[in-house]
Amino acid sequence: MSAASTDEVMSLYRLPDEPKPGRLERFVTDPIWPLFATMLAGSWLGLPWFAFNAFALGSPTRWRELAWAVLGAVGAGGLLVAAMILVNSEIVPRWSGHYLGLLPIAWKLGVSYWLLTSQRRAFALWQHYGGQARRGVMVLVAGMLLGRQLGAGLHGWAGFAWLVLR
Repeated sequence: MSAASTDEVMSLYRLPDEPKPGRLERFVTDPIWPLFATMLAGSWLGLPWFAFNAFALGSPTRWRELAWAVLGAVGAGGLLVAAMILVNSEIVPRWSGHYLGLLPIAWKLGVSYWLLTSQRRAFALWQHYGGQARRGVMVLVAGMLLGRQLGAGLHGWAGFAWLVLR
């Protein structure tokens, strides 16, 4: 086999789980930062950050990760509505409303942890082959400070959406 044909074969060889970063590669962060953002600032920051990171990294599961990020927000809203219906129609006692209110939080944290473990594989491979991740601490701190201001004074559907996403 000649050198030209070896190079040609090697250029066609790709691992199925190999990340394919694009122009946004310079913004890739370790997936632990979006998890911290979900925990400390809210899912309004963490879930979109996971989705952005998946596309910036070129994760082979980026569309699945995007779907899970959307499902994380929609599922939390559904759980919150279900809890409100159960309490308001007196199917469950009023005091249990506080405990039912923990379900959307647990859901968002569970989805975020799933996204972390899903994105870790592609991130580790990308980093092994020379990828340099950005530090996410400044985005996290800004999100923590900004998050308190964003939800203040929201009413109606905007207030409900903020309640779901914080």
